Amino acid sequence: MSDNPILVVKAADWYDSVSFARQHPWYIFRGQADAQWGLSSRIERVCWQNQFPTNFLSNRENTILREFQRRTHHYVESLPPLDNKFEWLALIQHYGGSTRLLDFTKSFYVAAFFAMETAKNDAAVWALNEEWLYQHTENTIREGKTYDIHSRGRKIVEENLSGNCEQKIVMAAEPERLNPRISIQQGLFAIPGSLSHSFTENLQATLGVEFSELAEINETEPVPIGKLLGTADVNCVLVKIILPLEMHNAALQDLESMNVNARTLIPGLEGFARSLNIYLRDVE
Repeated sequence: MSDNPILVVKAADWYDSVSFARQHPWYIFRGQADAQWGLSSRIERVCWQNQFPTNFLSNRENTILREFQRRTHHYVESLPPLDNKFEWLALIQHYGGSTRLLDFTKSFYVAAFFAMETAKNDAAVWALNEEWLYQHTENTIREGKTYDIHSRGRKIVEENLSGNCEQKIVMAAEPERLNPRISIQQGLFAIPGSLSHSFTENLQATLGVEFSELAEINETEPVPIGKLLGTADVNCVLVKIILPLEMHNAALQDLESMNVNARTLIPGLEGFARSLNIYLRDVE
């Protein structure tokens, strides 16, 4: 692992970013429409908007979960076991509720699409070293015996969510049961262990860095991706990839040619309708 587990890079063009992602296949990705946004869960953001104290979030999460469990059978027939908190939070997240889960994907292309689809400024794709996270949360492949890292990941997440071993840490896991959207988008979640602390604070503890290094990441001078291509692999836990606004049209056209668009990533009429916005983009 690098002495500095955090790296900020900037693409000169779309193919720079694609080349960088191909060179580092062990990352999971999250696209965000504004490069100035940090990493935060939906439940955090709703609390900020409503000026609700975030140190009370664990209690509120349990209340939301309990009320959701009491009524969801009116709408959904096949439900997770009541004691599987991770599966229930994933279901709440899927239907637009507020949870601690952050959506990530194994596909850089999917993350880049969602980053640029509606962006009005430079966008960003955040990359987390999945292999390092699994090792950090005791997901290992030992000599002579192979462990299912996703199964082990779910177990560790569930133990943490149950309150038996809550700690400041960021975990990665995918649910046992994948709904159509998660399956299509190659989705999984980054999960903060402690709701008494922000996602940034959980990530800071995981990386073992000073809080200011994450809080002030937007002040970090980005490294041009071109300087890193073809060199030794970047061995950082967290990489922020800035996608300049001027490259979005060409990038989205290229993604469209690969059939990566709202029509294929979002099931139903919603995705098809959103996909038609490609006709409103300058193709030059």
